[in-house]
Amino acid sequence: MGRPTVIPCDCINAQRPPIDVEKEAEPWAPYFNVGDHRVVDKTFPDRSGHLCTVFDRIITITEVLGSVIVSLYSSTSKFENSSETYRADVIAGLYYRLNSWYKELPSHLRCDPSSADGILPPVIIMQYVPFYSYR
Repeated sequence: MGRPTVIPCDCINAQRPPIDVEKEAEPWAPYFNVGDHRVVDKTFPDRSGHLCTVFDRIITITEVLGSVIVSLYSSTSKFENSSETYRADVIAGLYYRLNSWYKELPSHLRCDPSSADGILPPVIIMQYVPFYSYR
């Protein structure tokens, strides 16, 4: 899982960048090798990449995951030597934060596999990787 977070979230006072409306609306286009004939003639639906809101949501999920690492695995964690009740409370709190992150996703960042074309920009799908790996 890597190193525990070195700087706790409550010690960071940097402001998140504002949502840039123009950048947010930029269309998503896949990167591909121009010599790849399987993709060259393929058309992709017009979609915004939503880079700014995805970046903001990735910051939020990273903060939650930092709390998971610090709460459960850091050398300063009391988790290992605590009562069953304390451990259950810690896990419930972390699980609540993970689920809240998911529930608070804007509709344009939700992954809907049943959508008509089923194609989402990878940047939107990427935000789900840490969520599902810790859930």
